[in-house]
Amino acid sequence: MVGENTTRHTHRNFYISQKMGGETRMTPWFPQDEIDDLCEPLTQHAAQIRFILSLGVKVGKKPNGAPLVMRADFEAARNPAGKKRPPAKCAPNSAGLHLAFSKD
Repeated sequence: MVGENTTRHTHRNFYISQKMGGETRMTPWFPQDEIDDLCEPLTQHAAQIRFILSLGVKVGKKPNGAPLVMRADFEAARNPAGKKRPPAKCAPNSAGLHLAFSKD
């Protein structure tokens, strides 16, 4: 990619910000280097497609055989709309707080 600076983020959502002329632009599909990171150590396109399908993500096929993964499909498969995080099991200990600040 001539003229583009690509910054890789190492967090779990596998996003890449592409800096072009001072703007940050995110493509609606995963570039090949993000797919390579996701599927590491798999390098063959057919193996990458099988792996991504096993994650429950819709995968298209580019003319060169490489996987085509849309960000919206990936996000929908990883966090379905009907599925919410379970509530936190920890809560503030209000009785302990009152006890600590009570005048004895």
